[in-house]
Amino acid sequence: MPGFRFFVMFFLAFSLVVLAAFACDNDDDDDAILETDDDAAGGGNDDDDDDDDTVSGDDDDNDDGECAGNTDPVIDGPFFFVGDEELEQPVVIAPEDELEIAFSYTDAECNLGGGSILMSTDDGVTELGVIPSDIDCSTEENGMLLSLTMETPLEVGEYSFGIYLEDRCSGDSNTIDVQFEVQAPV
Repeated sequence: MPGFRFFVMFFLAFSLVVLAAFACDNDDDDDAILETDDDAAGGGNDDDDDDDDTVSGDDDDNDDGECAGNTDPVIDGPFFFVGDEELEQPVVIAPEDELEIAFSYTDAECNLGGGSILMSTDDGVTELGVIPSDIDCSTEENGMLLSLTMETPLEVGEYSFGIYLEDRCSGDSNTIDVQFEVQAPV
């Protein structure tokens, strides 16, 4: 009888999944706005990539709610630190120095939290980390810089890359150029 019980359990679970899929599969346009799928307004079952906002013909991942009218964040810097000491540019450090790269930020809509810190090189873009969800709107507001610390030891050589932020609404900040050199100890 264990085989029959397994079949019944599987059938019930499968039926629930199928019913849930049908219940959430309302991509109809039920409102007066042409060419839009109004799941968000009509039923809240918006787990699709259909056009659910008031902008006709686009995919609305970030057009409704907090992302409507989003402007890009702005960053300034970079500022370089080893320990508590701010370094002047051009920055030259030793391989074992723990280099912190910091920058100020401003985001008019305060939606940086949950966004990303990104690095741009000739090889592409790499996400360096997620911005804490409780971050304030600007460095001016809280007196703090956003920063990242390079892993040590660093290889001897010249480093050059860009840093930028992406907010929760996919707004990209300007890119700041980061350049420094690691020299072998003499």
